[in-house]
Formats: sequence, C-alpha cells, structure tokens
Amino acid sequence: MEKLKIQVGPKTAPLTDEVLDYDAVMESLDHFMDWLAVQYISALNIIHYMHDKYSYEASLMALHDRDVYRTMACGIAGLSVAADSLSAIRYAQVKPIRDENGLAIDFAIEGEYPQYGNNDERVDSIACDLVKRFMQKISVLPTYRNAVPTQSILTITSNVVYGQKTGNTPDGRRAGTPFAPGANPMHGRDRKGAVASLTSVAKLPFTYAKGRYFVHLLDCACGARERRCGAENQSCRPAGRLFPS
Repeated sequence: MEKLKIQVGPKTAPLTDEVLDYDAVMESLDHFMDWLAVQYISALNIIHYMHDKYSYEASLMALHDRDVYRTMACGIAGLSVAADSLSAIRYAQVKPIRDENGLAIDFAIEGEYPQYGNNDERVDSIACDLVKRFMQKISVLPTYRNAVPTQSILTITSNVVYGQKTGNTPDGRRAGTPFAPGANPMHGRDRKGAVASLTSVAKLPFTYAKGRYFVHLLDCACGARERRCGAENQSCRPAGRLFPS
C-alpha cells in the first residue's frame, strides 16, 4: 500500500520500466486479481457462516419458499479509475515517479487518452473487460452453502473512503480524491453529455454484473434549462439514480 508503505498483497517482481507497458501492467494486474478474488470470497464465506451461526434470521427465512436460491453479493468500486488508468497507460505515456525504495508514488502523463464516460470504445472495452475478468475469477471459487456469486458495480458513499485510502493513480487522479460512485465516469471526465455517458455505462456486460450497477445523474446533465454547475444558488442537484436490474 503506497500511502503507508506496507506490503498488503503477495510480493512480486516490481515493474521497473521508465514508461509503463500496458501488457506488463495487465499481466501483473491479472495476477493480483486472482489473489484478490480468493481473499474476497474467503471473507464473505466467513461473514455468512458466522452470521448464520450467531444471528440467524429465522423470521425472515420463514417467509421464503422451501428451496432458497442463495446468492453471494460481490462488488467493484473504482471501475472508472481503473479503466482510465489502463487507458492512459495504453494510449498515452505514463511515467511512474518512484521514491528512494523504488515504490511508485506518483505518475507523469504525457499525451491524451480516451476516458470512460464518452462513448469511446477504446476505454469502454477496458471497463467491460475488467468487469468480466473479475467475475469469472470469482465464479469458480467455492461459496458458503453453494451460493451463486453475483457482482455489483455500486457504491453509495464507500467510494469516498476508498479514495481516501488510495494514493495517486495513473489516470491523473490525486491521492485521497474520492472514486466516482458506482459505474459513473470519474468526476468531470464525461464531456460529451448524458447520452454518451450512459452509453458507456450501458456497454458494461450485465451477464457479469447481475447484482446491478449504479449511476448518479445531476439535473444539469439531463438538460435542465438555465442551470450551470457552480452558478450561485444554482448548483447541480441529484436528479436520479439508475439501478439496472
């Protein structure tokens, strides 16, 4: 973890390239996703087992049919940060800035890169791949009571906390900055309007995100007249939340 400079995941050979190579980063990321999926499902198995053991919801379960279809809810936070970071590495030049121990603590970006939320297939396909890739890793792991794993791309407020705990990222996001909520584009990066933004979200493969995904809209993004973000007493207000399911 770069903020506290402690080892969180398994130790692997560091990426020492002056400019990050997309294929090398993806190979390393895929390895860590394997590890993370195991930690995730193991933790959920423990949680559900202990919940049944010490706080079984008998009154609620009595309302179910005899044969209960059990699911295990998993989720992704920071999808747009990950997609934009990989897009920057692939389509621009990203140079890691390392400390005295070789740990990447910041990134210098040269050039422009396609950003999620603008109906650009180059980066939207990366977001779709991340959703599919992680769900496939989760789905092969054993679950408590043979529950069927599902995946949501949904946060309400946890994206703020996750951002606080995450350092600088290759997309240019600064340390401590909140992630975008749910499946939203990163703040201010959807520049082509609500339709393009929602089109990017609509491409996410529902087959691998059946838990639902979350999109937060502002009324100015939906075309409200005479309203501008930041205008005095006319700040954008939430117009709605979309939960495809």
